Amino acid sequence: NVAARQPDAESGCALMATELLVSDDDAGQRLDRWLKARDVPFAGLQKALRTGEIRVNSKRVDGAVRLVAGDKVRLPPQLQPDAAKAPAPNNKAALKQWQSLILFEDESFVALNKPAGLATQGGTGQKRSVDSLAQLAFPTATPKLVHRLDKDTSGVLLLAKSRAAAAALAAQFAEHTAQKTYWAAVRGTVSKTQGVIRAGLSKGVGGAQLREMMLVDYDAEILETEYTVLGRAKELCWLALKPREGRTHQLRVHCASKNMPIYGDGKYGTAERGVRLHLHARRLSLAHPLTGRRLELTAPLPPHMLTTWGLCGWDDGARPTPH
Repeated sequence: NVAARQPDAESGCALMATELLVSDDDAGQRLDRWLKARDVPFAGLQKALRTGEIRVNSKRVDGAVRLVAGDKVRLPPQLQPDAAKAPAPNNKAALKQWQSLILFEDESFVALNKPAGLATQGGTGQKRSVDSLAQLAFPTATPKLVHRLDKDTSGVLLLAKSRAAAAALAAQFAEHTAQKTYWAAVRGTVSKTQGVIRAGLSKGVGGAQLREMMLVDYDAEILETEYTVLGRAKELCWLALKPREGRTHQLRVHCASKNMPIYGDGKYGTAERGVRLHLHARRLSLAHPLTGRRLELTAPLPPHMLTTWGLCGWDDGARPTPH
């Protein structure tokens, strides 16, 4: 969206103001919300609007103004998106990583196989994230996240290339017509081959380190997770998990609440040195946002899961038909 850069005449110094161009897809949005979606620092935003440092087509406006395709939005230097969040220019390694993650891509959206350890969004101490890779791959029209995965969870992740696609995809998640299947290795004995875990969740403080986490709350809205045992070996069970809702840490807390914590989950289970979280967003079934055609998106398993299951005696020939 960066259309041009020009000297900051008001300050009379060498700092540069930025001019952003509003696309057809962004028409109709409020100015303040449009700027927040582009990582414009919130601090000072309202003041800059009041003093006229932010302008649309060279005119002073307030944050509630609705944008029109082709509008030129001028930002003062102090409100340009945080450079620390942006990936380094010409980062060939990052672009190569982005390409390696793509499972499916067309004009509406892109589906990635997010690796464990890569944050979905940038933040304090995060040098690289799915968001920053997307900004590098699409510098003028960055795809937007439709949903999220925990940093240590791998698997299918969607980014929409337009507002219409984002709305259509998000609606399927909200209406539970997008069918999500996760694979997990859990510790403990799972007596039934199939079942449904029902428990509400709420934020609280718990665990040995008394840190903020999601806790079972039977007074909250009841959430459901369907599970199916795909294999067993020693102290581990291989499960297919299908959350109906997909709330923060739902699968991790639900499994832990039934004394079958996910292997490698140091927050809701037992920390084990050198063991990574064994939770993978294996499959996502949903309708294409433009054509309505049903898509089945499948993410290959990460190496640390294949290694674990191989040591437990599972191999390609022994694995059951995936759910």
